[in-house]
Amino acid sequence: MRNKHTLYIALLHTLIVASCTSHDGTFRLEGKFKNFNQGEFYLYSLDHGHRHIDTLRLSDGKFAFETAMADSVTFSLIFPNYSELPVFAEPGVIVKINGDATHLKAVEVHGSDANEQMTEFRLASYEKTPPEVLKAAEEFVRNNPQSPVSLYLVEKHFLQKPDADYRKVDELLGLLLKAQPENRRVQQLHSQAAVLRTTLKGAKLPAFNATDTKGNRVTAASLNGDVNVIYTWATWSVESQTMQRHLRKLRKQYGSRLQIIGVAVDNRTAEVKRQAERDSVNWSIVCDGKLWNSPILQKTAIAYLPGNLVIDRSGNILASNQKSDQLIKTIEEKLK
Repeated sequence: MRNKHTLYIALLHTLIVASCTSHDGTFRLEGKFKNFNQGEFYLYSLDHGHRHIDTLRLSDGKFAFETAMADSVTFSLIFPNYSELPVFAEPGVIVKINGDATHLKAVEVHGSDANEQMTEFRLASYEKTPPEVLKAAEEFVRNNPQSPVSLYLVEKHFLQKPDADYRKVDELLGLLLKAQPENRRVQQLHSQAAVLRTTLKGAKLPAFNATDTKGNRVTAASLNGDVNVIYTWATWSVESQTMQRHLRKLRKQYGSRLQIIGVAVDNRTAEVKRQAERDSVNWSIVCDGKLWNSPILQKTAIAYLPGNLVIDRSGNILASNQKSDQLIKTIEEKLK
């Protein structure tokens, strides 16, 4: 009887694993939501600079997506309210998402060790304060440097935040690089962390050369106002578009004393141009389709969305990665 029971458990485990595994190397993503029958999600690749992969349409509360892949990829699923859900994709794996549209923070993702880890971390974080979440994220990274979840947590909680501690970022990325020496994204961010330290308050704005969506050349010399701003935005980021609207009001108020360059972290150039026109943006927008690999972002080391640098007429960096309200305050204080 005991042997039969053991055989049953082993068979059940095999069936569960098989249900989450594709036999042809294809990755499949399935979603099922309560209280949300029709709609669409945006799927982005975080490993390729937030590159838009597909628009997933929900029908009767369900959606499905599949793609052939040779390597593991971290996707970002953007909900209609623009909140983000990371999904860790692997060749031959089926990942299933279950949730309630009225409680998107409690959505669960299953189908691989990484997704199980991330789901556990997210659910455990809801009752924690921001400092507690930061501490938990660092602890996870130190205990699991080989996990793709660790890279996501470093980017989300340490790198892409105002007033980032770049020394801490450099330290944690060093741990990941040691555990994942062949990971190109880790290599890139580790190199970028060194550059980030050079764009702290008081440093000089690095030289750069870009072309805006109207074909005009954009350089550091283009920022010749009393106060100058470089910022990042995207068509799918509500927070970044709010910052852009605040900048438009300030530009109308202060005119040429405030010079601005926007960098769209978005590969839908045509939509970027339409959005900028709808929002009456009257300054240069750079959208080269290279997303976070854009040379202007590599040079200035802005790695936050929305992110920004505030620069004076002499090219000195006054502030970086401020929230909209603080950015407005900084600009107004300098121009008044």
